[in-house]
Amino acid sequence: MGEPWSLVYSLGDSFLQYRPGGYHPIALGDVLDDGRYRVFHKWGMGIDATIWYARDMKLDRCVTIKIKTAERTKYSQELKILLDLQKSSNGHDRDHVIQLLNHFYIEGPNGCHQALVFELIGPGVDQTIEGAASIPEELDFEEIVEAAVPLLRGLDFVHKAGHAHGALNLGSLVYKAEHLSQLSEQELLRLLGPTESRTRGDRLRVDPGSGVPERIVKAACWDHWWEFFPDVYEGRLLRLFNFEGICGTGASLGLENHGYDMHTTTNMAECVDFRADLWAAGVFVSSLSH
Repeated sequence: MGEPWSLVYSLGDSFLQYRPGGYHPIALGDVLDDGRYRVFHKWGMGIDATIWYARDMKLDRCVTIKIKTAERTKYSQELKILLDLQKSSNGHDRDHVIQLLNHFYIEGPNGCHQALVFELIGPGVDQTIEGAASIPEELDFEEIVEAAVPLLRGLDFVHKAGHAHGALNLGSLVYKAEHLSQLSEQELLRLLGPTESRTRGDRLRVDPGSGVPERIVKAACWDHWWEFFPDVYEGRLLRLFNFEGICGTGASLGLENHGYDMHTTTNMAECVDFRADLWAAGVFVSSLSH
């Protein structure tokens, strides 16, 4: 489908993206934030970050860590907005927005990288739609409504707090997997699929310490994902994710710079606010019904 935050089935990112200003090199088993988080699998990647599964060894639970490129770290407003949303008193609709647990910074060979720690998340809705052929029953009207409600309530919460998402796509809505966070790494790996990677080989010659990893890790497949979520399309399991394109409701945001790909039929890049979110939400609901 081409959304930048889709879970990738292939190895996805390129060694060329590991450069000064680019991705931070991560290897399975790496320990981050002064020994608190141990990386054991990969959720996926986007144009401005890689996203990993890790064990929080302080609280003994699994979490999701988004590590931004050094370039994005310099001007990203995502952390500021997420903290602002956490302070909002807009009722229970905040439950439809991803929960930020912690944040820290990584100094690496490619620069300084912001790392955001979130609750454990499952696959994105984009992946579940791509895999819908594996689910025996089709969605009926009530199931479509149940899937759309958390998106609309989450957007309502964000808009009332004075912001717009600005980069909404099918990969921006993910399944909450908190009920799996207490599993051991070995148990969770059985759900995520095996860890696979490819080496850079001899064709890409780099100096030691250059910031290019020895291997690139394939993202989790979540094979048979629907077996591990009690009610696949129950709204309480869905969370708004990826606020990298978020902006104030009166701001202008270039869609082409933020991977906005919701099959829009009009050029809305010159003026983006909450109305663009509503357009994207409509396309989202339409996608569920086909």
